[in-house]
Amino acid sequence: MWHDGKIVAGVQSNPMRWAFRNLPGISGKILLKILPYTPYLKRLINPGEFKFSAFEGIFCKPGHEGILNELFETVIAMQNNHTALIWLDVQSPIINVIRKYCKLGLMDKINSNGAGEIVVRGKKLSESDWISLNSKPMYVSSFDFN
Repeated sequence: MWHDGKIVAGVQSNPMRWAFRNLPGISGKILLKILPYTPYLKRLINPGEFKFSAFEGIFCKPGHEGILNELFETVIAMQNNHTALIWLDVQSPIINVIRKYCKLGLMDKINSNGAGEIVVRGKKLSESDWISLNSKPMYVSSFDFN
């Protein structure tokens, strides 16, 4: 997004498509059978063809946080989607900005802050390198989930 001729906010958005073959538990099996026939929900979460925008590389200059929601909605619409997913390290400062300034939808209510692990292969890293890695937020690319 631009303001006074300068870029003040941005996001890398990758169109993605998943198919859910199974979901854990009895409720997961029920959801797979019900979602494709539920009018509002099937547009958001179609288990056979779940289309969404995968956001990464989100940035916003201080003082312009209020335009993030418009940016996200515009990008989702441009990609002809109804849903976006974001994977972020829990230490990432952008999480608080997004939570404060953006209208998060149903997916956030269903699976917000799901736990995950980041695996690093570092045969030649020193102990100070490991400490440095653990003290900073990790960058999570949506391509890793495709």
